[in-house]
Amino acid sequence: MSFEQDFNRLQEIVRQLEEGDLPLEKSLELFQEGISLFRRCQEELNRAEGKISELIKSLDQGWETIPFERDGGGREPE
Repeated sequence: MSFEQDFNRLQEIVRQLEEGDLPLEKSLELFQEGISLFRRCQEELNRAEGKISELIKSLDQGWETIPFERDGGGREPE
């Protein structure tokens, strides 16, 4: 499942558990499923955070600016 599907299912499980109308056995099953979904979501968020950190690091290394010329040229000859 995708992150969004996992997260939506986790929200549904939380809603069901908060209602408190379930038998103990069903509550335990849902709780266990919820823990598994939480871990998967957390892992996915950690991966996304790592990618974002790498992108930010690459930005911190700076960008080389190239002058813009209307005639379609790129860099001016040195």
